[in-house]
Amino acid sequence: MRVGIYLGRHAGGGGGIAVYARSLVAELFRLLERQRSDEVELVFYGAKSLFEPALLDELELAPVLFAAKGVDLFFGAASCFRVLPNGAKCRVLIRFLPESFSRYADLLLDQMLVPVLLLRDRVHVLHSAANYGIIAARAAQVVTVHDLYQAWPIESAALKRAQSGCVKPWTALTRMYYRALFAWQFRRVSHVVTDCEEVAAEICRRYKFDRGRISTIPLGLDHSFERFFALGKERGKFDGENAAWLQRNELEPGYVLVFASSDPRKNMARTLEAWLALPEKLRNRTLVLKANSARAKSAAERQLGVVPHAGCWKILPWSAREEMPFLYWNAAVVLVPTLAEGFGLPAVEALACGSVVVSGPHEELAGRRDLAGRLFLCEPEELKSISQALVSALEEADKGRVRLELDQAGAVRLMADAVRETFAVYHRTALRAAR
Repeated sequence: MRVGIYLGRHAGGGGGIAVYARSLVAELFRLLERQRSDEVELVFYGAKSLFEPALLDELELAPVLFAAKGVDLFFGAASCFRVLPNGAKCRVLIRFLPESFSRYADLLLDQMLVPVLLLRDRVHVLHSAANYGIIAARAAQVVTVHDLYQAWPIESAALKRAQSGCVKPWTALTRMYYRALFAWQFRRVSHVVTDCEEVAAEICRRYKFDRGRISTIPLGLDHSFERFFALGKERGKFDGENAAWLQRNELEPGYVLVFASSDPRKNMARTLEAWLALPEKLRNRTLVLKANSARAKSAAERQLGVVPHAGCWKILPWSAREEMPFLYWNAAVVLVPTLAEGFGLPAVEALACGSVVVSGPHEELAGRRDLAGRLFLCEPEELKSISQALVSALEEADKGRVRLELDQAGAVRLMADAVRETFAVYHRTALRAAR
């Protein structure tokens, strides 16, 4: 079975979908290494910017052999997947897709180019990992759909009132494009993977898709967190790396962490407003913002400029994915009252690292009695609700947090679990297509 994995295009750092795409690459390599299924061959299609140097270094050291190519239509995957003179066999091909000046132009180019590559590479099953599929693909296709936001944006009532029914032409065109893409996609794909039941229900409702051909596979913590928990078994080494991280970022433990984003779903303006509405005695901790773009940074700086003491907030520069667990670990409270979230990756990651979390209601967090005292839910559209949850979280943080032990990584779900379950979907899809 030859499986193609289209990794998609990602704006900026790519957020949770890029984390998922990179985890697919790394975990599928590990799966082939552990599970000696020689009949499985993988072809990845993605922009080179998605393959960070650390990821490529890891792949170079993997026992599973791979080759990397650009877009060469004279080169087919069959010439790569052959037994070498020493008896070893290349099992993975990575095709780097071209990158232009615009993400949207790249998306359109992929719709034309990838189907040709799929035919040339003789792929049996295609997995499109970033919300949308390749509509002209002739292989049996699996699509991971994280949400339908691009076509059906989830907007707050306040935002709708502010717009007064007026939508910018570019926004309207984007919505029309994705609605048409999704409508065509759900008529053609063999199977859909989602990370929460709410998205599965929305796909069925809007596009009359067969619920029997949807698998809900929750995400988990990626390899950065596995490394972090493993490091915790060596307390001396862990304390040294943690102290170095704090010094490098000029931080002290016990700050309040906010993810600053220009994406309306992330609810940044109302989140910062809730922080500013607190009595000054409750704002005695540093507010740390992890900004995902220059636009988000500028908006946060404008809103926080009214704070009397400039030193009580700090915007962090870009940091590697491997540093994220340290960012969570040293936070007293992580504030993520997003308007719309599927799996709720930031909240899940923060809770795994022992932080107190203020979050909107998410499917993955519902009914988790084990999180009492560490998870404070709020209504993300109501400023008063966010503020009340934040006050309770700060009071709990002042009492001293109940951390998870660093060596309890086995108690949480990992991205490797999600990839293993997705790998099983490939087999089922291939069997169904062969009938």
